[in-house]
Amino acid sequence: MKPISFLLTAALALSCSKSGTYVLVTVDSGTSFTLTSLNAIVSNSGQSASVTVKTGASFTIPPMQSFTLQIGSERSGDLTVEVHAIGSSGEVAQAKGTIALVPGGQATLALQLTPEISDMTTSDQSAADMGAAIQFAPAVGYQAFGAEYVAIADLRNDAKKDLMVGSFNDVGPTVLLGNGDGTFQAATTVNDASGPISIVAADFNGDGKPDLAVANVGAGVVSVHLGNGDGTFGMPSQLNVGSPGSLVTADFNGDLKPDLVTTDSGANKVNVFIGVGDGTFKAAVGYGTDLAPRAVVAADLNGDGKVDLVTANNGAGSMSVLMGNGDGTFVGAANRSLGVAPLHLVAARLDGDAAIDLAFVGGDFVSVLLGKGDGTFQAPINISAADSRSIAVGDIDGDQKPDLVTASFGNNQVDVLLGKGDGAFAAPIDIPAGSNPAFVAVGDLNGDGKPDLAVADHGSGEVAILINTTFK
Repeated sequence: MKPISFLLTAALALSCSKSGTYVLVTVDSGTSFTLTSLNAIVSNSGQSASVTVKTGASFTIPPMQSFTLQIGSERSGDLTVEVHAIGSSGEVAQAKGTIALVPGGQATLALQLTPEISDMTTSDQSAADMGAAIQFAPAVGYQAFGAEYVAIADLRNDAKKDLMVGSFNDVGPTVLLGNGDGTFQAATTVNDASGPISIVAADFNGDGKPDLAVANVGAGVVSVHLGNGDGTFGMPSQLNVGSPGSLVTADFNGDLKPDLVTTDSGANKVNVFIGVGDGTFKAAVGYGTDLAPRAVVAADLNGDGKVDLVTANNGAGSMSVLMGNGDGTFVGAANRSLGVAPLHLVAARLDGDAAIDLAFVGGDFVSVLLGKGDGTFQAPINISAADSRSIAVGDIDGDQKPDLVTASFGNNQVDVLLGKGDGAFAAPIDIPAGSNPAFVAVGDLNGDGKPDLAVADHGSGEVAILINTTFK
C-alpha cells in the first residue's frame, strides 16, 4: 500500500497575529485514506490537541522541539509524517517518521525536531514577535547558602543591580552585590532570624539609603535592617507576625512613607504595618483572607489612586481582593475561586488597557485574569506551565508587550510565555535554569536595557543568572 503523508509546518516567519505561532497539521488532500482521530501531545509543555481528521482537514498545535502523535485509523497501513519548521530564510528544522497504523486502535509516533526550535533564529523582527527565537546565555550559578527566593534591587545607589536571596536557613538572608556587567560578588550574610523567605528593599527611615525588610518564617517575625549605603546593613528590629511569608512594601496611606504587608498563612490573614518614617512601624493590623494565603501583591485595582491588595490562597484555591481606603486601612476581603491552588502571583497591565491584570501560578498552570478596572476581574484563562512555583513579568523579547516567566521546579527550567499584547500568551518556551528553580526575578542585570533573569535554585542553593541576548 502506498504510504499516506501529511505535513506539519511551523509558521515561524508570519507577521504578528492575534492567533499566535502554531504548528499546522494538514492531512494530504491527495489521498482517499480517512483518519478517525489524530491527537498531538506536546511533550515538553503538557499541552495537547485532539481532533477527528478527514481528508484535507487541519488543526494547530504550538511549535515545540518534541512532541508525540497518537493516530487512530479505520484500517492498517503505513503513515509517513514529515515536520518542517519554516523561518523567513527558509527551512530551519525538520523531522520525519513512519508509523504503522492499527485498525480501530491508536498508533503512537514520537518526533524530535533537528535542530531544536530553541536554537532557531531568523533575520527579521517578526520571528521574535512570534516567539520563535528568544535567547539567553547559559546560566551562571552563584552560591547563596540556600536559595528559595530572590529579588533585584540597587542597594548602594550606584545604578548597579544587586541580589537579595532568601531561604529556609538559620543564618539570615544573603546579599550578592552586582558588578554592573551581569556578574556578582560573593554572597554575604545579613545577620537575622531563621527562615528568611521573602525580602524587600526601601528607604524606611528617610536617609536616602536602601534598607531591608525580611519575612522570617522560622522565627515568626519581620525584621527591618537599616542600610549603611554600601550594601551592608545594621542589626534588625523585629515585628511579630505569626507565620510570615510573602512580603511587599508600598505606601498604603499616602504619606510618602513606605509601609509593609505580609501574608500570615497560619492565621489566614495579611498583616499591615504602617511606617512611621524613621525605620519603625506601627503595630500590625490583620485583615482576614481565604485559607492559607501564600503570596500578596499591592496595586491600584480600580484607578482611584489608593493601593489595594490581592492574595493567592493556596489552601482554598482562591484569591482575596482587599480594596484600600487610602488611609492605610482596607475593606473586608472579597474571595474568588481560581480552580487551581495558587502559590504566587503578579499584578501588571497585560492586555494594553489601563486596568491592572493578574497572573497566578500553581501546579501545572498559569492563570491570567484580566482586570475590569473596578477591582473585579474576568474569568481565568489557564495556560499549561508544568510545576510552576513563582511568576514574574517583563518584556523579554523587546516587542513592547509584557511577557510572563515562571520557575518550573521539577523540570529544572524557567518557562517564558510571550505575550501577544491582548492578554493572551504563547505556549511556554523552556530555558534551562539550574537545579529545582523555586523563584524567578526579572531585571536588567548588566545595563544593556534587556530584562535578564535571576533564579533561586533550591536544589543547589545557588542563584542562577541568565543574561538575555534575544534582541539588539
